[in-house]
Amino acid sequence: TPNKVGGPGQGSPNRLLFSRLVPPAAPANFRAASTTATGLVLAWDAVSGASDYVLERGGAQIAAPAAATHTDTGLSPSTPYTYRLRARNPAGLS
Repeated sequence: TPNKVGGPGQGSPNRLLFSRLVPPAAPANFRAASTTATGLVLAWDAVSGASDYVLERGGAQIAAPAAATHTDTGLSPSTPYTYRLRARNPAGLS
């Protein structure tokens, strides 16, 4: 007769694995890899467990790249910009 939990022919019930998902670590080595007069290529070390990254300039999100790089264009020459980078997965942000 079938086992109510394990199904036909199984002597023990199915086992469920519980895995606790935690937010990823913060990205390291965030840098301007190259620059032009009106843009720059931002790069960082990939974070294990991150599904993508949240990149902000001046407090506003400008991109959510899946790769560990982003090209920011349309910038004004000789203007300082402030960036914030966080890794993200279903559990949250770094």
